[in-house]
Amino acid sequence: MKAFTIPLSFITLLLLTACSSQPQLLAQSEPIEMGSSENQPPSEKLTDEQNFIIDSQQQANENIGQQSAGTYQSKVIAGLTTTLKLNADHTATTVYDYQNGDESLVETGFWQQANEQQINVLMTQHDGQTINALRMFTIDGFQLTAEKEIVNGMEYQLGNNGLILQKMKVEISIIPTQNKMTQGAVNTLPTANIVGRTDYNAKVDATIRDYFTMSRSNPDNNRYRWLTYDINNDNQPELFVLMDWCQSEGCTVLMFENHQGQWQFNSRISATHLPIKVTNYHHFGWRDLIIPNELGKNKTLAYTGVSYPLSVSQGIDGESEPANVTLFSDKINAAQKGIKL
Repeated sequence: MKAFTIPLSFITLLLLTACSSQPQLLAQSEPIEMGSSENQPPSEKLTDEQNFIIDSQQQANENIGQQSAGTYQSKVIAGLTTTLKLNADHTATTVYDYQNGDESLVETGFWQQANEQQINVLMTQHDGQTINALRMFTIDGFQLTAEKEIVNGMEYQLGNNGLILQKMKVEISIIPTQNKMTQGAVNTLPTANIVGRTDYNAKVDATIRDYFTMSRSNPDNNRYRWLTYDINNDNQPELFVLMDWCQSEGCTVLMFENHQGQWQFNSRISATHLPIKVTNYHHFGWRDLIIPNELGKNKTLAYTGVSYPLSVSQGIDGESEPANVTLFSDKINAAQKGIKL
């Protein structure tokens, strides 16, 4: 079998000819030397696709892999954010959002739970064009990682570190405002400076441990600070947990929404520096947050209808909205002083 290497531009021409002016994730893929498919029967691709769809629909009917359904998102890489939505009916959507203002690109297809450690996603439409693109994701808690993709029979590396996606929300329960607008000004909050807490609270402790259980990871020796504050205007306080997961760009905050008196995981925001300000402006009923980045510059994070952005770096530059409430106003992170799980 003759071996060959696909030119880097091939995948761009194959998939994105109509949108070559935009930054492209797939164009960054590195080609892998692999065997020729010249002798492959022309119907084999279609048969594989049909079988994949049938198997996916069967899994949906049998409620297989429902714990994996949800919305996953990448950090901003080269001006691009990738969002993958795995629906309960085992259909899937991938959206590529560009920070330069170019129109988003959308892929649709299907997904399967291969086993407890792997999810396979097959995209069959890319920006209205037929495609056969398979990504095999490894599951690590709330994180999905794919190192390569197979597009129309050709295999490509997905960058140096692969495509890494974080689950954004366990359950979607958007709280609408009274006028049902998706964004706008909301009531002005009274001035408040709320410090992080380090006292033991059984409900807080149980909520955090449930998060570790769902992410299949060990909570031992992790430290955190916490506080509660209502940010979606339903008079039920959300839980903010500042973890000691800190790197040079900042620390990680977990936010749990209050759903009928129970805290449920909603957002994970990395690259966070303190303090966090709560504004008098909302998106989808959730107040915008203002958080400094590693350079000390403020970023405004708006709710997406599903979660807050995965990283402070994905926020909008500046602080144009009034904010009277400051969370973690003492600016002490959990690595400095936190309660141990």
